[in-house]
Amino acid sequence: MSAVIRFLLFLLLFQMPFRAMAEVAFHYYGAIDCPPCVAFKKEGLPVVSRAGLKNGFEVRVHQLAKTVDVFRVGSFGSADPLLREAALELDSLYPPVFVITLDGALYSSHGFEWEEALEAARSLAR
Repeated sequence: MSAVIRFLLFLLLFQMPFRAMAEVAFHYYGAIDCPPCVAFKKEGLPVVSRAGLKNGFEVRVHQLAKTVDVFRVGSFGSADPLLREAALELDSLYPPVFVITLDGALYSSHGFEWEEALEAARSLAR
C-alpha cells in the first residue's frame, strides 16, 4: 500500500471528522428613502462587508425604494418570509432591520442594532 493511501486511511479512521461549515448570513432590510438606512449603507455596511469577508459570513442586502412598502407583505420577494418571521421578535418593523440566519433559518433579530447583529454573525461564523 502506498504512503499516500496509508495517510488517507489514517485521516479517515483516526482524525476527528470535519465539521461542515454552517452558512451564516447577515441580512439588512431597508429602503432608499429611509434616513437611518442611508446612514447604515454609508457607514455601517462597509464595516459589515469587511467583517463578512474576514470572518466567513455572507452579507445580503434587501432594499426597497420606499419605506412604506416595507410593511406590505411580500414586498421583499423571496426574502420577505424571513423578515416577517423576524418581526415576531421585534418591537417595530421600521427599517433598517438586521437579521442573522444560520443555514438559512432565523437565528436572531436585531431591529436597528446593526453592531449587535454584526457581533452575532461574527460569533456564529467562528
